[in-house]
Amino acid sequence: MSFGLSTQCRHWLFTQERLTQTRQNLNSTSNAALIGPPGVRADDPSLTPKQQEARRAIGDNGITLQEETELRRVTELKIQELCRRLTEHKNTANTAIMFFKRFYLTQPLTQYSSTVIMATCIFLASKVEEPALPLQLICEQPEFKKVKSVDILGAEVPVLEALNFHLICYHPHRPLIGFIHDLTEQNAPKYDLYKLHAHAQSCIDQIMTTDACLIYPPAVISIACLRTAALERADIPIDLLLETRFEDQFKSIVVACNELQAYLLEAKVHPDQTLLKSVISKIRYANQTTENKTGKKRKAASKARAAKVGGKLERAQRQQQTAAQTLLSGGGGGADGEFTLHTAKRRRTAPPPPPQQQQPQQQ
Repeated sequence: MSFGLSTQCRHWLFTQERLTQTRQNLNSTSNAALIGPPGVRADDPSLTPKQQEARRAIGDNGITLQEETELRRVTELKIQELCRRLTEHKNTANTAIMFFKRFYLTQPLTQYSSTVIMATCIFLASKVEEPALPLQLICEQPEFKKVKSVDILGAEVPVLEALNFHLICYHPHRPLIGFIHDLTEQNAPKYDLYKLHAHAQSCIDQIMTTDACLIYPPAVISIACLRTAALERADIPIDLLLETRFEDQFKSIVVACNELQAYLLEAKVHPDQTLLKSVISKIRYANQTTENKTGKKRKAASKARAAKVGGKLERAQRQQQTAAQTLLSGGGGGADGEFTLHTAKRRRTAPPPPPQQQQPQQQ
């Protein structure tokens, strides 16, 4: 399937203005539930006791958009670090980051634990990109010392619902290889763009922690990162090569590349530790409060779903163990007519003989 027909192109590409407005609406709704409407003092009688307590604990402004952005970016950097330790497949990290970004375009940060959602996105991404990572291996990571396997299994359905079950993701790494091969073949042996591959891949990894992958198609991001890598070298006239290859589209490519430079610069800025510490404290308080009843109901439903899945897995394992033991012991069907793997095999290999026809008696 081409990217133009994919769910990513049709449902998960936005303008920067629409992204900001979506996050602003989620932030306002979340803060209103947590601390009440804006512009109200902590001792206002219209607030509930828990809202008054929340205002005294986290302030009248609640959780700001800047704080949410900082927490998301730090979490996405952790996803990249974790996936480098857990798997050699780069697409697993990119898909997990895309899932994480999409989830928090439909759910506020105060609704679920970001650590549990991070672990769940990694688990789901590994199953989509393959090979799937063992759930126990994910839970053994130091970052998830307080996360249990039942928490990840319980969060799977809410994450899938938030993603609208759109699981196929397109990333810039694949078109990057295509552009490098195309430009090198067209200009060989004078210019070899394969030596730009490692640097361009590093730029892609950096830009994945920004909003660029929610705004620009993967091919545009790959060209911008390739151009950035080439501009730092004096021996490859990348603009001339791009203009020769993409005559009619060259101007729009340069405009998009210049816009993406701002995202690359944003990705190189180190996280604000003071701001990060503030938002972590606020999120922890929001997750502990009982004001959000919807979150409690969803958490209970998630645990019930996880317990149901776990029960089915345990029953299946017990049935497999019983069947294996019966097969090894060579036992057949019991007196009560119990059907086992051994009797099934015996019946397949030695079917009963057909009934004999009776000869007519001679007079």
